Amino acid sequence: NSPLPGSELTKEPFRWDQRLFALVLRLPGTSLVEPEQVGSVSSDDSAITQMCEVTGGRSYCVRTQRMVNQCLESLVQKVQSGVVINFEKTGPDPSPVGEDGVDSARSTPTSFISQPWHSCRKLIYVRPNPKTGVPVGHWPVPESFWPDQNSPTLPPRTSHPAVKFS
Repeated sequence: NSPLPGSELTKEPFRWDQRLFALVLRLPGTSLVEPEQVGSVSSDDSAITQMCEVTGGRSYCVRTQRMVNQCLESLVQKVQSGVVINFEKTGPDPSPVGEDGVDSARSTPTSFISQPWHSCRKLIYVRPNPKTGVPVGHWPVPESFWPDQNSPTLPPRTSHPAVKFS
């Protein structure tokens, strides 16, 4: 029950255009003699990581000054105008049609095997207003229903829409 305008429109405590990124500082009190890791910075295993992932952001476990700089460079690249959408594949793929127009899969049934891309969360670009830099519009994905004109309020929705495809 947030006092912020529009908070009654979503089930989660964040809006579709908000993403959380966290730099969790795990800097040691003494200098390290071990060689630094080169490459990507791992996610932190704290409670904030879940909230970051839900919003479409991520957490960074920072152990050195060099990692701080690396994370800041990564964040600059990730800050974009967009909406996080949950994509979910439903059902098996359609069977291929042979050259003669006959369904070639009727003789060989295929089972539905779930792949990692069948359920994923992706950021979709939303064009910002060139003058203000704010995304154009209020809700980038149309509702799956027509609102009841007799209802005094809109029903709350998930902050990140789910798009199901087959």
